[in-house]
Amino acid sequence: MPNLSKSLRLTINIGLPCLLLSLGIVSRLLPLFSEARIYSQFPIDDGYYMLTIARNLALGLGMSIANGEIPTNGTQPLMTFVWALFYWLVDGDKLNGIIIVHIFQALCACASAYLIYQLANRLLPKSVWRQTASLWVAALWFSSQESLVHTMTCLETGPLVLAILIFFWLYLHVISTPLTRQSYRQWVGLGACLGIIFWIRNDTAFLAIVVAVSRLTLSIGKNTQEKKQLFFQAFLIGSTSGLMALPWMIFNYTSFGHITPISGIAEAGMRTNAFDQMRLSIIFMASSVYMIMPKFPSNFWQQYLAFPIIASLAPILFAFSQRQRQKWPEEWIGISRVWLPYTAMLFCFYAIFFGVWWMITRYFFPITPFMGILIGGILGTLWESSTLIQKTKLYPLCAVFLVLSTAYYHNEEFITGRYNAHFVISKWAKNNVKEDTWVAAWQSGMLGYFHDRTINLDGKVNPLALNAYRDKGIGEYAQSTKAEYIIDWRSIALNKDFKYIPDYFTVIEDDPQSNLAVLQRIRLNTPEKALAP
Repeated sequence: MPNLSKSLRLTINIGLPCLLLSLGIVSRLLPLFSEARIYSQFPIDDGYYMLTIARNLALGLGMSIANGEIPTNGTQPLMTFVWALFYWLVDGDKLNGIIIVHIFQALCACASAYLIYQLANRLLPKSVWRQTASLWVAALWFSSQESLVHTMTCLETGPLVLAILIFFWLYLHVISTPLTRQSYRQWVGLGACLGIIFWIRNDTAFLAIVVAVSRLTLSIGKNTQEKKQLFFQAFLIGSTSGLMALPWMIFNYTSFGHITPISGIAEAGMRTNAFDQMRLSIIFMASSVYMIMPKFPSNFWQQYLAFPIIASLAPILFAFSQRQRQKWPEEWIGISRVWLPYTAMLFCFYAIFFGVWWMITRYFFPITPFMGILIGGILGTLWESSTLIQKTKLYPLCAVFLVLSTAYYHNEEFITGRYNAHFVISKWAKNNVKEDTWVAAWQSGMLGYFHDRTINLDGKVNPLALNAYRDKGIGEYAQSTKAEYIIDWRSIALNKDFKYIPDYFTVIEDDPQSNLAVLQRIRLNTPEKALAP
């Protein structure tokens, strides 16, 4: 950075990224000082499902919801067990349990940022700006809105990113040694690591497949001995991770009839138009995946700006990255043989065959660190190769702009508190429903955490509701339960497609301003039709 004093360079290269890291830490820790915010700022409705199941485990009720009366596998197992341990330590206390979970997630996010810095410092092109770029990559990831949201939801997403980064750190260590010096124990260890990651979230089976296939493709052009070694490495990765994943899949199949959790089956039933899925996936992966720009209003960004900007910049950046490919270390090429196909598999699965648009960012979040490193490397080599850019004040101006825009959104979204739209449902139940009264909701995560006698209706954690949805009889199922109230957002609770509900329930609350509707039972279900608690 010519024409800049040493103190100013230190401020821009170190001070500003550290300021971003501080913003990320403060925003994550502030909810600890407010009971209302610890419950509502970061945990999402699906996160409350996992918390409820974990708490029931700690209380000896097994993997269940609805006060222990409905068994479920609608969760990702490993972090559910970890959360259960935390609740066991505090005797099932709801506030203290969620505080421990919150602190654990913040620590995972900090550890992830550190590993991103270490990986970037090793994988970015060798240059005088490598360390600075690594710090910026880690700081921007840690302080971005997507990172703050997804690392603190009480779901498995934050720990999953950390586990994947640990895997790639170990993988990098192994592939950096000559093939002849790589031991089979190392590949068994990597397979075991992938097996553990599968227990954190089962879509990482794609990662195991990609790693195994990448070893097979490397055998092309090798001699016979090297081919045997690479084939055996692929076998060890696949067999070790597969054997470790098997108990969870057996439990799912024997107890619920499918090898995957019922939550995934229910979400697949909510999938939107395939084109919308691809459009949103492309936008997310190409831009919002790494928040290095101010956050535009989502509709405006998606409808008017995203495609023109991406269509213009993507080919230019790709061509430039190909020209500068020789500057990237061989280790980056080795890592890219895994994370790029893994990204492609996630895209094909979630964008085309599965998922709902409002969860797209969560599905793709684990690959954000590597996109950040890629973007950082491209921008760094672009700055290094252009004397015109170096002579301008573009870098310091952009650095200050990024920090100011990030600080603005931290203040708007996190420092002053963040509204949780599901809070209105549990608040109404707390103020109007006795603890021993049964209620039901489609979005029952937060409601079920605070009101134990809650029946889930969207099928994510309730196999009976899932079967009813498949038979197009969710309305009949709802009236057959013990629920005295149905409480949910207006667009859901007042949906006229749910047959039989108007015959058994009447609307007692319809509040468009709060987006809340409440239905109260007016007719008892018959004993022979009772299906649930």
